[in-house]
Amino acid sequence: MNRKAVSLLAAFALLLGSFSLLGSGWTAAAEEQEEKGKTAPVCDTEEETENGLRRVRMVYEDISPEQLQEILEGYETRGLRLLSSTAEGWSKILYGDGLWVEISANTKSHRKCVITETWGRRTQDEHALSGEEARILLPVEATHLLERTPEGLYEATGAQVFCVLVDHPPREDIADPLYPTGTWLVGKQLAIPLYYCYDGNHLLCGDVDGDGAEEIVLQGYGPTSGIYTETLSVYGVTDGIPWLKGSSFYWMDWGETALLFREEGEICFSYGRRRYTNKGEADGFETARVYPVRLRNGRVELEGAPKEDFARWGTPYYALPDLPPETVLELTIWEEGEELLGFLCNAEDRERSLSEWNAMIPWPAEALAQALAENRERPLRVYRTERPAREAPVELQGRERDAVLQRLGLD
Repeated sequence: MNRKAVSLLAAFALLLGSFSLLGSGWTAAAEEQEEKGKTAPVCDTEEETENGLRRVRMVYEDISPEQLQEILEGYETRGLRLLSSTAEGWSKILYGDGLWVEISANTKSHRKCVITETWGRRTQDEHALSGEEARILLPVEATHLLERTPEGLYEATGAQVFCVLVDHPPREDIADPLYPTGTWLVGKQLAIPLYYCYDGNHLLCGDVDGDGAEEIVLQGYGPTSGIYTETLSVYGVTDGIPWLKGSSFYWMDWGETALLFREEGEICFSYGRRRYTNKGEADGFETARVYPVRLRNGRVELEGAPKEDFARWGTPYYALPDLPPETVLELTIWEEGEELLGFLCNAEDRERSLSEWNAMIPWPAEALAQALAENRERPLRVYRTERPAREAPVELQGRERDAVLQRLGLD
């Protein structure tokens, strides 16, 4: 190869190297620019304090899995522990002293994340139960307790509210673990679950049945997780034993507002129907109407509410699930003044705890009679108890059993 050809090859190689260096320079510059262009995800924060209970909700937009992991590690650095059963599930829960944190799922296709901080509130009274003392009364094994007793509840009833976290071991047959939390009403002698209650908020105290004692009124989500439904429940506390005095479901239209509040010593329910234009477009809410909450014969009623609203909201819901014909039913009854209340359920081959007995939703006599008439062919056991239940119900036989059935209109 002559000298001229060699020079040409060398020049060509030098030119390629220059393009290579130039390209790498462009790449580095682009990477640097991309790194500089990275910004923290947009976060919309909402904080609410109700009845002395604090919750902070943070909604992150355009957040990457790596950024979410940094947030998670930040909580762990502060001493919070990650619930093992949710580590690979659809949500993550961390817990620590006086706080627990829920983190929603974050995927590549939906770069959004909701983080909720729920803060505890300890009852400042020397006779109040500590978390460890409350744990002893719980009929479930608890991983962590977070006290969420609203202001005034302990002073009025002597009871406290605890959110309970249970770390279930992971199961191969369940892809997403069940939500491992619950809220419990804890007295000095017994603890019962607060059904349809998420975190202890929306609990107020007042006399709603006219007996002179303060009851605990709960506004919770309904059987459809709060979509179209609300639940109003009333709990009593007698000699350190909490018990469910009545509960009713209400069906409501989408977009309506409903609020439980205390006014001039009464527990009231405020309701505002969504207003629409002639074109069917949403146009705010009508003026809210206020109804006092009353407990009558196991039903939680809204005094003075128009009949059309009750018809639309629905009546208290009492029903039995579809059961095989051979299923044995259990009827448990008690007296409340001159009224007969109770509940009807399928018998199970296990002994129920006092917590379960005291948390059963009471049915009025007419609802019991209707359900029994519809299930006349099934085997039936009849029990008598008292409220609050201090011991297991006693099974009735012979004339006592027949007298109860006759009172319910059954021969």
